[in-house]
Amino acid sequence: MNSLSKPYTKGENVIKSEFAKVTKKVQTINFVQHLKTSVFLQQVSLTFGTRIFIFIIGFASSIITARYLGPEGKGTLAVFNVVDNFSYWKRSKVDFKK
Repeated sequence: MNSLSKPYTKGENVIKSEFAKVTKKVQTINFVQHLKTSVFLQQVSLTFGTRIFIFIIGFASSIITARYLGPEGKGTLAVFNVVDNFSYWKRSKVDFKK
């Protein structure tokens, strides 16, 4: 009988299984290292973190402003928010004529 045609022994199957696990771990490590060095991923993470930070600061400042102005100052806070939004639209050069 040819040595290529005989079935694997239990020990050979274990070795193949362990080799497959190690190979998968190495591929995963290489992928993670690639992600750590990916400039695109770093830029996306920085943008996401910045947007979260701006949201938190805006939320906190809105609470502080509302507390400072009190219940009668809700209209003033609304005007501040509208002016802020209009200034954002003006800076972003959004074309509303289309």
